[in-house]
Amino acid sequence: RTGTLSSQSGDHGEPIDATLIERVEVVRGPATLLYGSNAIGGVVNVISPEHEMAERPHQGLSGNVGATGGSANAQGGGSGNFRYGAGNWQGWGGGGSMRTGDYATPLGTVHNSGTEMKNVRFGLGHYSEKASASFGFSVQDGRYEIPSAGEESGEEGEVAIGFRRNMFRFTGSVRDLGRYFEQFTLKAGYTD
Repeated sequence: RTGTLSSQSGDHGEPIDATLIERVEVVRGPATLLYGSNAIGGVVNVISPEHEMAERPHQGLSGNVGATGGSANAQGGGSGNFRYGAGNWQGWGGGGSMRTGDYATPLGTVHNSGTEMKNVRFGLGHYSEKASASFGFSVQDGRYEIPSAGEESGEEGEVAIGFRRNMFRFTGSVRDLGRYFEQFTLKAGYTD
C-alpha cells in the first residue's frame, strides 16, 4: 500500500514529486517485515535527500540540475538543488517544477489527464563533535486532473484536484552521553 489517498480510490493521484527523489530502494524478502504486514509482496522505498538528515557537515559546495521530458503526454520539467558546508555549518536549498498534458494512447487522447507539481525547500544545520541539529522546510504545490468516462456516462465538466503540502523537519543528535547511552537522536517532522 502507498498509505496515501491514492490507495482508496482512482480519483486520487500519488503526490510524489520525482524531482525531489535522491534514490529509490526496492526491498523484497524478509526485510519487508520492517515495513509492516501490508508489505509482504515487497516495498518501493522513496528516499529524500540524505543531507537533510545528516549528522556531519559536507564541506564545500555541491549540487545538481536535472531536466525531464516525455512525448506521450507533453511532459516537461526541471529541478535544481545545492548544499554548502563551511566549518560546522551546512545549508541547502532547491526547487523544481514539472507538468504533463493529456496523455496519448493507441486508442486516442485521454482528455483531462494532465498534472502540475512545483516545490521549493531550504534548510540549515549545525554540527559539532558532541551534538548536531538541523532544520528544514519545504512546500509542494500540485494539481492533477481526473479523466471522466465521457458524455456517454452522463458526466459533465472537467475535474481537477489541487493540493499543497508544507513540511517541517527537525533532526537532532547528542553523542557520548556516558557509559549507558552512546547516542540519542530525535527526528521530528510536521506536515500539513
